[in-house]
Amino acid sequence: MTSLLPLLFLGLLAAPRHALQEAGPPPEPAPATPEAEAAAPADAAGLTALLLERRDAADPELVRKLSNLRTAEALEGLIRFYDAVESRYMRRIALHGFGLFDGIPEGEAAALQKLADIATQSTEIELRESAVDELAGCKAGRVFLAAIVTSNADDAVRERALRRHVAEARPEEVEWYLGIYRSDASKPKEKRAKSKDERPPAALYNLALKELAFEGLVKSRSNEELVEATKSKLALVQKGALEELTARRAPELDACAERVLDSRPTRPDVRLFAAQILLVERGPKFATQLYKEARHGGVPLELAFGFADLLVALDDPSLRKEAIKNLGSGQDDEKRFHVRLVTKIPDPKVDKALLELSKDRSRVVVVEALRAMGLRGNPTFVSRLQKVLAEEREPALLGAAIEGLIRIQGSDEAWRAQLKSLTTHAVEVVRNSALEALGASKDAGHLPTLVAALEHPFWTTRLAAARGLEQLHVAAGVGALCQRMPEEEGRMASDFADILWRLTAKPFRSDGKQWVRWWEAEGADFRFPTAEEFLKRQQERDLRAEKEVSQSFRGAKVDSRFFGLRITSHHVAFVVDVSGSMDWRLGGETATEGPKRMDVARKELLACLEALEAGTFFNILPFSSSATPWKEAAVECTEETFTEAKEFVEGLGALGGTNVYDGLLQAFADPAVDTIFFLSDGEPSVGEVVDPVGIREEVKTRNQQRGVVIHTISIGERFPLLEWLATDNGGSYRTYP
Repeated sequence: MTSLLPLLFLGLLAAPRHALQEAGPPPEPAPATPEAEAAAPADAAGLTALLLERRDAADPELVRKLSNLRTAEALEGLIRFYDAVESRYMRRIALHGFGLFDGIPEGEAAALQKLADIATQSTEIELRESAVDELAGCKAGRVFLAAIVTSNADDAVRERALRRHVAEARPEEVEWYLGIYRSDASKPKEKRAKSKDERPPAALYNLALKELAFEGLVKSRSNEELVEATKSKLALVQKGALEELTARRAPELDACAERVLDSRPTRPDVRLFAAQILLVERGPKFATQLYKEARHGGVPLELAFGFADLLVALDDPSLRKEAIKNLGSGQDDEKRFHVRLVTKIPDPKVDKALLELSKDRSRVVVVEALRAMGLRGNPTFVSRLQKVLAEEREPALLGAAIEGLIRIQGSDEAWRAQLKSLTTHAVEVVRNSALEALGASKDAGHLPTLVAALEHPFWTTRLAAARGLEQLHVAAGVGALCQRMPEEEGRMASDFADILWRLTAKPFRSDGKQWVRWWEAEGADFRFPTAEEFLKRQQERDLRAEKEVSQSFRGAKVDSRFFGLRITSHHVAFVVDVSGSMDWRLGGETATEGPKRMDVARKELLACLEALEAGTFFNILPFSSSATPWKEAAVECTEETFTEAKEFVEGLGALGGTNVYDGLLQAFADPAVDTIFFLSDGEPSVGEVVDPVGIREEVKTRNQQRGVVIHTISIGERFPLLEWLATDNGGSYRTYP
């Protein structure tokens, strides 16, 4: 493979490397004996020959011995060994060896170039990250880190390289950082005409790289330049500029913070940071201003809730009195703001007002009030919470009610008996909450109820039962989980395996038959591992994983991935933004070069579907001003359904607004779906719920006991909402590019 980076220090490179013959997977080497290792050669040629013979079974000390020779011949042998081995464990040992050539004239350039090649070309993210970190530890590594940043390598690697570079930013590098920070999102035009084959690909700097670059130059900026930076469209640049102005106690700080706070286009979390600064600078009078703005200023809900948290921490008596007086007044958002503000105030007036708000006409206000009642823990709330539990059918209300009752009634025997009956409730949030609460009780008498729920037809309830058994922590529960393992698949098998690992420290992963065999053979004598035993086995498991041969190296079927996120679920929904802005190029509305966002999404989705594991059920839910699923429910992946899905995806166009809420709602409508991949390029603009905090709260409420994993991808831009959705719901967040 051709290096993505230019060879640096060309005159210092070692002799040409020998190419390995491609003859399929290497033969399994014979295990080394202590006598043989003791007689290992001391010269580079002999060590290289022995290492290439033993490959992944070689003693790591031999690799270190070869590396410590630090000669050109030793480096050539180390490179050949790295390219020959298959396990991540041995590759990491060799990778560390390259770093030992730092400062060695006859090998430094070639060794660090090899690290740069690994960082930009390896298919394994762990090795890419390790190579970047190794370069960061080398005195001569900074030039290679910079080369990675300016290359067209994976953005995650470029960001890691720049982060390590910025950690030791130097004054002489300010202009380089400035070039990245000020770069256009679109490709620069060539000064001289070149053919397509001759023209090198131009590096694009995403928003994260620009924000990192600013971090490297922020201390070199004048106060005037920092003031300008607070007007940036990049959130972390604004915040970094405010932080530096704060550290300098700059006279411009107050005015800058006020302007950022008042700037509605600015991200709410940055505006909240500005509010924190002003609260310190101006004191209690500004607290009154914040309170009034949250009530009447029409600020986003995220910001209003943030103001509430700041004011709670301030604990000002006059504000407490004012908040209690106004509790229950105003529109829905104002009511919710006041509930957040008074939840921890021990005053009977608050209890009375919350009871009234729990009967409000607005569902979101009622949910907020019910949650606050549970947090306050007042037994007088029990009758109201029980009434909601008995009469309502809305999952959000039921979830808030049962969680409140669990908090307040705790170990009450009558309540425990009621919980047992609720494990068969028609609404999943109720039965799932009940199952987990029974497990948390540590009462072994609830074992039969939890074991029976492992056979429930709904996956969310089986998972709640498994989590309950984990908390119950009795040996018979482990046996029940082992017996259930062969029946689960996809994400559920993985989740069950994780629970069993935490209970037993046994390394059987998702192999259901192995769990059954182990339990039948050793279950009678089973005891839970101690903390020391678990730590030891964790280290052993990590080492085993490192030593395992890479499946991609052996030519196994490629994993199905969506924007780099691996798909393990067998019931997955792809929720894809097809609003008008998806017709823009990656660089934005005014960009004239580069691929369109819709084309990138289409290409990634088709590649993902083509690699889906047979038997996986999937659905595609495009959304713009509204969401229209491809199918009413997920369908099994077959040649026929793939062909049909391909035609559907190829026909998708970009038009309309961004109804994030409807897209998510449609995905949750299928009870079989346990994993959602959500892609969007913009903030919500239309729909029943548009406020990002409102969407976040709705999704958290719906997913409270369902446990759907939500992975999110933002394309072209970065949005807090997508980060929240992934973080709140056990998923990963990605940006593209």
